[in-house]
Amino acid sequence: MIPKVEVRLGGPSDFADYLQIKSSLEDMYWMGFDKSPEPEKLKEIYLNRIHSAQLTKNNDKAIFIIRYYNDNSKLNVGYIQAILNNGEIELGYSVLKEYQNLGISTEALKQIIKLYDQKNIQIIAKIRDDNIASQKCALKLNFIKTNDCQKIDYPIVGDILLRRYLYLPGS
Repeated sequence: MIPKVEVRLGGPSDFADYLQIKSSLEDMYWMGFDKSPEPEKLKEIYLNRIHSAQLTKNNDKAIFIIRYYNDNSKLNVGYIQAILNNGEIELGYSVLKEYQNLGISTEALKQIIKLYDQKNIQIIAKIRDDNIASQKCALKLNFIKTNDCQKIDYPIVGDILLRRYLYLPGS
C-alpha cells in the first residue's frame, strides 16, 4: 500500500516538528551529530531556508516538510533538504523512526524529484555507506551508486564514507 504523503515547503509553524525530527537520536546519528541542535540556532537556519523552493544561486537551500496522512490525522514526520551546489541539487532526508519502513521517504522524494527534475539539473544524494535503508530508497527511485566517496570524521562513529548517488531521469 502506498502511503498518503504530502511534501511542502516548510513554514514557521512547522518549526517545532522540524526541531523534534532533528533532535531524534536517529537523525543525529545519521547526520553525524553527538547532541541535539541548539533550538535558537536551528530556528534561524530553518527560517532562512523556507522562503522559496526555487534554488537559483550556489548554496541556496530549501527545507520541505513531509506530512503523512494516517487515518484521520495528518502528521509532520520528516523533512527533505534541497541544496544547490555547483550546478547540482543535493537531497538530504529524514523520517522519524516510528514512521520508517512505510514507504514515506520514497513517496516524499518522488515529489521533490518531480519538482526539480523539470529544471534540467542533476539531482544527487550523499548517503553513508552504512545507511542501507537510505541506499535502498535511493536505488528504488532511479539513483545509481557511484564510486565518488568522501571520508568524514563524525563525532559519534569516527570516520565514515559518504557516497554520491546520482539520479537518472526517465529510467
